Amino acid sequence: KKYYPMVQGMKLIRKYGLKAKEKLFRYRRSSGVNLYCLDGYYDYYYGYMLPDTSYVKEFQVLPYEEGFMLVLPDRKDPLALKPFKPQEKLFRTLKESTDWGARVGIENVGELNDVICSNRMQEMILLQEAEQERRIGEIAKEVVRCGIDRVFMALDYFDASINRISAWAAGFRNFQKALLFGLLQPVEELKRLQDQGNFSKLMVMQEELKTMPFGDIWDEYCRACGKPLDGEWYPICEAYERDVLSKRG
Repeated sequence: KKYYPMVQGMKLIRKYGLKAKEKLFRYRRSSGVNLYCLDGYYDYYYGYMLPDTSYVKEFQVLPYEEGFMLVLPDRKDPLALKPFKPQEKLFRTLKESTDWGARVGIENVGELNDVICSNRMQEMILLQEAEQERRIGEIAKEVVRCGIDRVFMALDYFDASINRISAWAAGFRNFQKALLFGLLQPVEELKRLQDQGNFSKLMVMQEELKTMPFGDIWDEYCRACGKPLDGEWYPICEAYERDVLSKRG
């Protein structure tokens, strides 16, 4: 670990082709930066690292998916390696996040800073919300295909900047809509076309389903459940916030 004035640190970063770190340093306000060197190779790390690799007595390098995993001991027992336990869901989620970042041109913090400073943040939020809606729809369809009676769902919606009741209600209703849309799909027919390899008809049917009158069915479902329709429930949340939440202090 060594401290460098920012100008010199930038030169080293450019020398080793670390373009992502170079973009990050453009927004750094301090006059210097700590760089780490290993066998003549310089890099930047956002947290603390050991002063020397000789401090690591035990480690493993294991092949994992498309790369490798560096396995290190626990801080409480630095001389013993625990068996590596793959966290498949976490890995898949992080990989999806990485792939999504690549598709929208934000693969690192420096590029995110570029988007913010160019007043394109609202555009990225809308893109992210659209992707979230798509993923929720896919999850709902998968639940229906696998058997909705075999699945337990738990939803959590929180945003400290808006009315939490309305955030919860909107999220809950949106997931209900996604499930209803999945239930309205002719699952058996779509599966039959898939199994038969009749992809042309499968494509046509999937496209036609997109314009089916889903909204009318959703409204009728709300009436049958005795619940307010879209456009009617938000005033109830406002009244609850005004008459109940605001009085709790």
